[in-house]
Amino acid sequence: MTTSITTYSKKIVLTFVIIFHAALLFATDQIPDLIICSGSTLYISHTFDEEFPLYPLLQDETYNSKMEKYDNQVLKLSACSSTGFYRGYQAIWELHNGTVYLREVLDCCTKEPLFDLKKIFGEKNVKEKGVRAFWLNGPLLISSKPFGLSSLLEEIKTVVLHLVKGQVPKKK
Repeated sequence: MTTSITTYSKKIVLTFVIIFHAALLFATDQIPDLIICSGSTLYISHTFDEEFPLYPLLQDETYNSKMEKYDNQVLKLSACSSTGFYRGYQAIWELHNGTVYLREVLDCCTKEPLFDLKKIFGEKNVKEKGVRAFWLNGPLLISSKPFGLSSLLEEIKTVVLHLVKGQVPKKK
């Protein structure tokens, strides 16, 4: 009797291992946003739309309606489909003197800018570095390599910036 229970338990565990492993085979690592820090290009990697730094801006009707004028309905209108770019875009950021700037938003396949930042944010708000990411409040995870299934067992150096209106608050 115990032999059959043990065999049954092993079969259940083996079934779950096979299902989990098969699910990983169909998962695609997402192409991360890039951030330039002191001349180095680093990564902003996440799993869900809500975790990427452009997401809060896409929820703001003021800016989203301007982007739609460029036929970029929530920036997901790319003509190509890639499982590595389910967002449809890649944002390029820069960290300069404790401030995060949005430099450009690129189409996931053509790597061409999706829109002119000056037309979305206004001429006076776009500086040489880009647009100050005033909508970013909270943690921003920056890593030396993109996170993904292929890097689960690797040690990846990360830094968490705690932002207030796109800036790292100065220590008092």
